[in-house]
Amino acid sequence: MTALTILVADDDAPSLEVIAMFLEMEGHRVVTATDGLRAWDLACTHAPDLIILDSSMPGLSGAEVARRVRADDRLRGCRLVALSGRDACDAEDPHLFDRYLTKPVSPPDLLSVTR
Repeated sequence: MTALTILVADDDAPSLEVIAMFLEMEGHRVVTATDGLRAWDLACTHAPDLIILDSSMPGLSGAEVARRVRADDRLRGCRLVALSGRDACDAEDPHLFDRYLTKPVSPPDLLSVTR
């Protein structure tokens, strides 16, 4: 398995910590953010392979961050995963994210988005 650089953004600190710890234990490099503005800044700085975004965060929503990522040529190859307590994260644009995960996310679901 190839180690990925993964950005995880979630304003729920316990959830963020568990997800980051699990991904690090799987050998990935993980950077974290607790709000959308910081997530966007880290995406531009680290150019991650994968971004996991909570749908509802302060600053910018997960969908707003995803739209910026999709519009930025430097981040063209980045995969986007929405993380939400709801079933549909962005009904306006169902193709904005590559995958959708529902909280609480299971370890097998997390692993599936890293492949």
